[in-house]
Amino acid sequence: MNRDDTITRPSSVAPVDSLEDANESADQAPRPEDSQDLDALCEAWSAWCRTRKLYVKPSVPPSILGRLRTKSSTARTGGPDAIASAELAAFHLAFLGQPEDALDRKVFWLHYFWRVRNVKMAADELGVSRASWYRMVQDFRTRVYRSSRDIFNLNISAGADLPSRSGRPLPSEFLASDHD
Repeated sequence: MNRDDTITRPSSVAPVDSLEDANESADQAPRPEDSQDLDALCEAWSAWCRTRKLYVKPSVPPSILGRLRTKSSTARTGGPDAIASAELAAFHLAFLGQPEDALDRKVFWLHYFWRVRNVKMAADELGVSRASWYRMVQDFRTRVYRSSRDIFNLNISAGADLPSRSGRPLPSEFLASDHD
């Protein structure tokens, strides 16, 4: 996030409009060796996780006091800009595919999502050294990134096989309506 609380899209998280764009973005995607690009992708994923709540209605009804309160005129207009990215969704699926009780997943979650400030103390609480903390973060994000690229490429190839994208006519069972 930048200073005015808007989410900026890293160059590695560009929207994909076509299969050709997807192939180009896959070629330009950060490599696991590019630590800064991978860190930017993880930071974008962290921001994406925080803004996912913007896509759904709140699960609890507003309180009575909240309904009685008048809207203040100082409220910001427009709200935050939530990122809709296939690459971040694939990264999230790859993250969710990792074992929940694994130490490296916990370290990654603490590092990127909760933004632990005192790494030395947090590492000590988990029983690892500070150097091990950063090594686990780096190894975990590389592993998740590689898995996310596989997921992303499978989704792009599956999308290319859809009748609506391939230029083939739809099968007759999709065109005929028996509900009339």
